[in-house]
Parts: sequence; structure tokens; C-alpha cells
Amino acid sequence: MVMLTIASLLVGAMLGQHFKALVLVPASALAALALAGAGVANDQSVWSIGPTIVLIVTALQMGYLGGAAGRFFAGAQSRTSRASTAVHGSAR
Repeated sequence: MVMLTIASLLVGAMLGQHFKALVLVPASALAALALAGAGVANDQSVWSIGPTIVLIVTALQMGYLGGAAGRFFAGAQSRTSRASTAVHGSAR
């Protein structure tokens, strides 16, 4: 379950880097359906599948938050360097 949680964090970070927050709706639904299907196939109870779905969807959202924050701060860095170049002129 730890590997699945880490993978969910990484997928969420990738989604946060490239997409808007609305992408979390289908991503969360897809993750929940996949986990429910895998749990039913492995003959697990609802009380075992439910917390796993909550954990993975939460990790997906936390990863998204981290990826979106990285995109925001990287964009702020590039905006600052462009503004500095515009104020001080180019190096040519």
C-alpha cells in the first residue's frame, strides 16, 4: 500500500504541473474505480477497500497540491527574471 500511495502522490504532482484542478475529478474517480475493482477481485471486504480508496485519493490530491505549488513558484521565478531583464535592459 505504501508504493501505491507514493505512486499516487507522484501522479498527483504530475497532474498539478500540467493541468487545472478540475482534472482531479476524473482522476479520483478512475483511481476509486480501479481500487474497488482490484479489491473485489481479491475478495476484500468493503471495510478494507474504503479506507484504501480514501488514502489513495487523498494522496492524489496532496500530490496535485504540491505540483501546482511547484508550478506556481517556478512561474513566479520566471516572471521575476523577465521583469528584471526588462528593467535593467538586455546584456547585449
